[in-house]
Formats: sequence, C-alpha cells, structure tokens
Amino acid sequence: RFVQLGCLDLHPWPVRAEDLDHPDELRFDFDPTDSFTFSDVKRAVLHAKELLDELGLVGWPKTSGSRGIHVYVRIEPWWDFFQTRRAVLAFGRELERRHPDLITTKWWKEERRGIFVDYNQNARDKTVSSAYGVRPTGFVSAPVTWEELPDVETEDFPMNRFADRYAAVGDLAAGIDRAPARIDRLLEWVARDEAAGEGDAPWPPNYPKMPGEPPRVQPSKMVKANWEGDHRRRRTEEGCRSAQDPILWDREPDQAGGRSTTSGVRGRATQVRIRPESCSSSVRAKGTPGSTLPETSLALHVPHTPDRQA
Repeated sequence: RFVQLGCLDLHPWPVRAEDLDHPDELRFDFDPTDSFTFSDVKRAVLHAKELLDELGLVGWPKTSGSRGIHVYVRIEPWWDFFQTRRAVLAFGRELERRHPDLITTKWWKEERRGIFVDYNQNARDKTVSSAYGVRPTGFVSAPVTWEELPDVETEDFPMNRFADRYAAVGDLAAGIDRAPARIDRLLEWVARDEAAGEGDAPWPPNYPKMPGEPPRVQPSKMVKANWEGDHRRRRTEEGCRSAQDPILWDREPDQAGGRSTTSGVRGRATQVRIRPESCSSSVRAKGTPGSTLPETSLALHVPHTPDRQA
C-alpha cells in the first residue's frame, strides 16, 4: 500500500540520537472506541489541553491521519521510558476521573468505552506516526492549532492537496523545541496513585512481564483463584514488588549528570527494583524488547552517585 501511495509512513522514536535512553517528548494518543466519533476525540483533546495548561505544559496537537489525534509535549530528556510512560498514564487517569463518560485508560478492549488514552505509546521501542507523515488512509498526519482544532476533520488533509495547506500556514510544529518542560507534577501524580493503590497498568503483549504490572490476562478470561491469596503472594515476591516498594519515578534527576538514574546500561533501558526485606540480596533486572543485555548481567546506577556501579 505504501508503494501505491508513493510514500513512506515514518514513525520516529521520541528520543535524540545522542541519548536513546531518555525521551524528550511525551506522546498522548487519543483513539475512539466503538460508537464514539472524531468529534468526541476532539472534545477529549480539548479537555486534555485544559489539564496541560493546569500543569504548565504546552501541547502540540496533530491529526493522526486516521481516526484519532496526537498531542506532543516537549520535555527535558532527564527521565527514562518507564517514568515517561507512567507520567502519561497518570495524566490519562486524572483526565478519566474528571470526564469518566468520555475518557478511558482501560487497556483491555472489552473494558474500554470512550476515547482511549494509549499510555503504552510511551513505552520503549513504541513509535507514533510523525507530523506530516502520510498514512495508509491517504491523509496526512497534520499539525493544527488549538484554535482550529474544534473544526478540523481528518479528511481536510489529503496527500494530494496538502502542499496548499502547508504553503498557507507554514510549519505549525516549528516552535515545539522552544520551551522543554519538566514532568515533576506528573510524577507526583504517579506517587499519589501508587499510594492510593492504583499502580501500573498492563503493558503490550510483546513486552516482558514488568515489576508491579497487574495480571496481563483478559479480565473475562482471568481465573481469579490464580491471582489471590498465596498464589498472588508468591507472584508478588517473585517480582520483588509490593505496595511498600520504593517508587523509582519520584526521584529527582541526577544533578551531576542531568539524567534520571533509573536506567542501567547505556543504550538499554533497564528497570531495577529493590526491596531488601522481600528480595534479600537478590536483585532482578528486566530489559525491554530488543535488548541484548544478558539476564545475568546487571548495571545499577545509585541515585546521586552516577560514578558508582554495582
């Protein structure tokens, strides 16, 4: 189909070439579920703008070229993929609390109703169609202004006429690098949700099981007995995870290196959780898909002492 369209649909990473471990972009992907329309997506995104404004974050909206809308937020590259993914999840959950009849963060399709905030688009190795990318639909993923967003439609930006649009308005995404933001408030929301018992959410099926992740099984097919009582306790201890574990994402960026200290080996995002009373001297590290880091190897950056490794 790409050959027929005479184009390639580009999906860049949210990182820069000089540092592949620390995203410089939050990506909010809004997609409608059945019975919801593109007009509903626009309403959801406008509510998201209100919340971004409250947080002091600047969002850059664009059509997805299909059924949804993307909003990008440029950030300082100080946090790793685990933290940025959880930041977007916390944002989506707050949006869902404020607009429960419109917004959902439910991962399982059988539980979704509304406009889905796809937080997993911020997991390592996940990508989103670039601004100005031509989609298989034949429409361009087009940056738009917040002022025109209520009136735009995906069909307003066909590939064969988009040159006229660009000539008229220029590059509407040109200013995204002017003011990279911090995500401290979002990480505070992560900690708040954790304290309230609302921890991580499911990851995509091609990722390894992550520490603190809830059962990665379709709710209608879950055998609850396998996740309760002693069974759940054993699974928790095997993952070195409980509600009392330290929360990695509430740490300040390392002041010496200017980067978060929760990534292990450079070039390979590695999550490490330590709970001495349940894990004894054992420390487990899990790499993300595509990692060549052996399971028997471990590099741990100690907070605020970036020159130390264990």
